[in-house]
Amino acid sequence: MVYSIKCTTVNFESGKLLSREMLEQLEKQAGLFLNHYISYPDGILYGFEFSECDGIISLSEGAIKKNGKVYFSDGRISVTDILDAYDSCHKNNEHIPYMALVFRESDDITEAECVVSSCMKLMLVSDYETDSDKDIVLAKFQYNLGSRIWKNNADPESALRNQLLGEKCYDYSFLDTPYSMSREITFSPFIFSLMAECLEKKSYFTDKDFTLLAMIHQEKILSLNVLCSYLRSYGIICDKNNKSEIIEGFLDSLKITAEEKKNIPAEVPHEKKKTVYSGIGL
Repeated sequence: MVYSIKCTTVNFESGKLLSREMLEQLEKQAGLFLNHYISYPDGILYGFEFSECDGIISLSEGAIKKNGKVYFSDGRISVTDILDAYDSCHKNNEHIPYMALVFRESDDITEAECVVSSCMKLMLVSDYETDSDKDIVLAKFQYNLGSRIWKNNADPESALRNQLLGEKCYDYSFLDTPYSMSREITFSPFIFSLMAECLEKKSYFTDKDFTLLAMIHQEKILSLNVLCSYLRSYGIICDKNNKSEIIEGFLDSLKITAEEKKNIPAEVPHEKKKTVYSGIGL
C-alpha cells in the first residue's frame, strides 16, 4: 500500500467563480493556522521587528493576536513617517513625555463582497495613555524632536542594561513588547539578540553558554523558563514573571562566570594507576 500527503493551494483567476471545493480549502487552511496559535496569548506572533536603512526606520511584516483575532501586515511599515507626522504637530512642545509605539484595536469595520475586516492602527501615544486591553506595545522611548536614532552603538551589555532604564534613557525599550509563545509571553527578538552578543563576547565560554547561544540563533525567541533554568545553573534565582529581574540576573551571570573560572585551581597530574594482580601463582 502506498501512502501520500499533499499540499493544496487555491488559485484565484479573474472572472472565475469560487467553487465549493475552493471555499472548503480556504476554510480548512485558515482553521489550521488558527489552531496552531490557539494556545498563544495576546501578543506578537512573529515579525514587527525594527530595522534602519538609509536613515529610515521601519517595521518588518508580521502578525498579532488580540482578543481571539489575528491581524496581519504583509509589507514593511515606515516608523519614520509616523514620527515625522508627530513632529509636525508638536513643534512647539518644550517637553515631550515618554512615548510608546503601539498597535491599537480600532472600532472601524469594513465589509466588501461578504468579507468583513477589522483592524489595528499603528499609533504613537504617551506611555500613560497605553491601554493593555486594546494595545500591543512595539517599543517605548523618550521622544526627542527630530531624532531618528532607535539604537546606539553601545556594547551589548550596556545596551541590555539600558533596556531597564525606561524614560531615563533615549534607547528604545522593548521590555514591554509582548512576543507570544505557547501559553506564555516572552522577550522581543531584539533583547534576545543582545543576550546572544553578550554570550559571544564572554572571555570564559561554557557548554551551557554555547547551548543557550545556539538556541537563540536557531529560534530567535525562547521561553522565559529556559532563561530561568540557565540562570539557576549559575546560582541565580529569578521570577519568570519579572522580566527586569531576568535581565538583571543575566547581566549578573556574565560576571559570575568570569570570577568562577579565575578561581578554578590548576589541574593536578595523577600518577598512572598500577594494576594489582592477585590469585594463585601470581
